[in-house]
Amino acid sequence: MKSEYIEQFIWDKIFSKKIASKKLFNKRPQLYGKLLNDDTIEILNEILKDNNHISVIEAGCGSAKKTFNLALSNTNVNQITALDISAQALNYARQITPDALKNKTKYVQASIMNTPFKARSFDLVWNSGVIEHYSEAEIKKIIREMFRITKKNGYIVVAIPNMKNIAVIKAAFLGLPLCRKYLKFIKGYRNTTEILYKDKTIKNILQNTLQRDVVLKYAGGAGLIGVPDFIIKGLYKFSKNSRFSFMSFFIVKK
Repeated sequence: MKSEYIEQFIWDKIFSKKIASKKLFNKRPQLYGKLLNDDTIEILNEILKDNNHISVIEAGCGSAKKTFNLALSNTNVNQITALDISAQALNYARQITPDALKNKTKYVQASIMNTPFKARSFDLVWNSGVIEHYSEAEIKKIIREMFRITKKNGYIVVAIPNMKNIAVIKAAFLGLPLCRKYLKFIKGYRNTTEILYKDKTIKNILQNTLQRDVVLKYAGGAGLIGVPDFIIKGLYKFSKNSRFSFMSFFIVKK
């Protein structure tokens, strides 16, 4: 798919820069990122709480940091597969894999629309910040493939930036061509190939494609990124797991 090759080019470039800046490997996450990570691990551990000998694949893993954090928090995770179309993303993931997980982790370069695995291979098939880079038709292909490689009674989880979140709205605004040209002085992430999907749209795609119920949960802070920590903490305290949180999580049991 044309869009997938574009994503490969973009993420190879991003992770090549990260690899060149080795100081980033041990960089302590900012509070906003830490809250998102903690919420993500909480959501994933909740659905895996009754499972032993858990196999996990992050399909479109990037750095795979969240999956590594999941495995460090849950001793029942005994098999990790980091899959990405970007070779440089996988190189980065290899270099930051915690020592305790190196014998459990495999790295696979492949398309998330056509993975090299047998049907019903994994207990958890998931990704975060991936499907919003694709069209609805492509998302359906991704979801079908994720479903195919999920074990019976296993889970599919996809997460996208929540379009009701102010930080997500800011990134979309700054990513507009005119804003990129005239508002360069404003700091912050700028969207590139992301599409702002409504929660309802993704939920409907999952329900109609898989014919399964979909559970919606939220993760991360509700405010802007880069503001003082006391503001982030205050907003998070009153908006944890709200419809204004940073990420929307969609959970499907097979």
